[in-house]
Amino acid sequence: MRSNFRTSGQSELTVTEAARRAQILRHTIDVVAERGYAGASLNRIAEHTGISKGLISYHFKGKAALLEALVTDVFQRGGEFVLEGWAAELSPESSPRTMLRAYLEGNLAFIASHARDVGAIVEVIRNHRDAEGRLVFGNVWTEDLYGDLIQIFEAGQAAGEFRRFDPRVMAIAVRRVVDGFTFQVMGSPDVDAAAFTAEVVALFDHATTPMERS
Repeated sequence: MRSNFRTSGQSELTVTEAARRAQILRHTIDVVAERGYAGASLNRIAEHTGISKGLISYHFKGKAALLEALVTDVFQRGGEFVLEGWAAELSPESSPRTMLRAYLEGNLAFIASHARDVGAIVEVIRNHRDAEGRLVFGNVWTEDLYGDLIQIFEAGQAAGEFRRFDPRVMAIAVRRVVDGFTFQVMGSPDVDAAAFTAEVVALFDHATTPMERS
């Protein structure tokens, strides 16, 4: 999960408003997980939350705004989870290889411990479209996800720590593995997350190591 999320406006919320928004978002996760994107109506979410539809509309301007806020919220919590758990490894003094390992370990750990949350936003990301029928979380948004990884890869190549490769292609490969872990966890809740993570770290360590060192 990324750490640089847009949170504009949230600092102006009162404690009560923030708590209510968080409550609605938690229940939205449940409804999306149980009913899917199409079945996540404001009426169902309101019923599940135990509040009126009007109260949801007070905090979120319609279903679209609510689901977009849900994606932002889960990504923000994921970023905070990684930064808190791997702060030393993600410091400016860390080597690119250490940062790559922390990125992989942190993201996979968040997915393993928040599979329902991540599964819900995957459902939204795959299906949520704007008024013109375009995916809201489309190519521009996806490209933005690769930014942190591309920076890590470019820094590692500049330092001679990584072999020469296309940083964007490698970033896409990392994200495909990380995102794919969501489906592994959802399909097999007893998956050994630690073993999976160790293999993924070894995989990309080998993939990025200069040939003369491999």
